[in-house]
Amino acid sequence: MSFHNPVPGPVLDAVLAPALTGVLLNCFILVILLALSFCLSYYVLAKILIKISFAAGLKNAKWVFRFLTFPGLVVHELSHAAGFIISGYRVKAISFGIRNPDRGGYCEPGDKYISLAVPFVADMITSFAPALAGSAVLMLLLNWVGLRQHFNLELDSFGNTMLSSAGAVLNIFKTADYNDWRTYVFLFLTMSVGVELAPSRFDVKHALPNIFWGIIILLALSFICSYNQELLKLMKIFLQFVDRIVISVNTVLTFGIIMTLVAIISFCILSLLV
Repeated sequence: MSFHNPVPGPVLDAVLAPALTGVLLNCFILVILLALSFCLSYYVLAKILIKISFAAGLKNAKWVFRFLTFPGLVVHELSHAAGFIISGYRVKAISFGIRNPDRGGYCEPGDKYISLAVPFVADMITSFAPALAGSAVLMLLLNWVGLRQHFNLELDSFGNTMLSSAGAVLNIFKTADYNDWRTYVFLFLTMSVGVELAPSRFDVKHALPNIFWGIIILLALSFICSYNQELLKLMKIFLQFVDRIVISVNTVLTFGIIMTLVAIISFCILSLLV
């Protein structure tokens, strides 16, 4: 492969600019969705509503919250543990908040067991592990109740993806068999996992710098590849692959935001009834 085949500027713009612009736009949207899901789950549900419930004399509100979120919390923390192990780190400690409900769940990394393990890569994998693991669990639940065929998504653009996500969730509620007990277990677990798709403070702390440095790396690679026609084509394919991954994560976060809104409504109702 020759590296002495420079690509003219107009050709570079025509080949890479649309793909690179798409990735940058969806990364920006990813940051917005991360912030929105974090605020809804961590502040609105876990902080504000619980304080309001206590002020209103609803003493069991905290346990209602734990009940609603515990299955999702287990998936969230186990995904972090898997992310650390995949990245070459041992798991020092993991908790699901049973003994200390006020602290909630957490997963702490230990020492490296692979000498080539890179902290940056480990942070990136573990930060987005809950979204990936949560989406896998959601797909398994959809298959379990026979609703997978009603959750078809279009990942060609952000607008279509978001509309498709909202439509798919509404379609699930419409087509579910409410005479089947599995439907109620599915709705409960889906709501719980959906809430825990939201990033924790640890996830936000590490995810945002990873997104920033990821964008810098993509820009640098695009510049380097602009000096060779063959590398330019490969870079375009790689950018399209990255764009699809980002849109998929955005879709999962959108689903989680919708289910968090459902959880907020359920929390308010159960806190009044218990």
